[in-house]
Amino acid sequence: TVVSTFALWGISQLSVAFIDTLVAARYKSLIPAMYLATIFEYGMRLGYVAQYKPIKTVEVPPGAKMNAPMLVVLSVLFALSLKPQNSSDNKENNQGDSEREPGRDSGVQ
Repeated sequence: TVVSTFALWGISQLSVAFIDTLVAARYKSLIPAMYLATIFEYGMRLGYVAQYKPIKTVEVPPGAKMNAPMLVVLSVLFALSLKPQNSSDNKENNQGDSEREPGRDSGVQ
């Protein structure tokens, strides 16, 4: 039925949100893969569903209007996620270590 279809859709969205949160919090190296999965989803919405399985409506639904802009935004975020991280924070921490006075402990007695 229609209600069970929407219930399954809601569960799938909740599952994806949980996985995205887990990746963002714990597995940061998988962030580009999550962007690729989301790009694939929006690409299928924009390409396949809109072209081959259209739903007849009176006007364009608001979600359909956002598929193309979201695809562009996700592509930019994916490209940015592939860039190497700026290691200036690590350089500052290492410089602090080299500026210590010779012969001084690091606080261990």
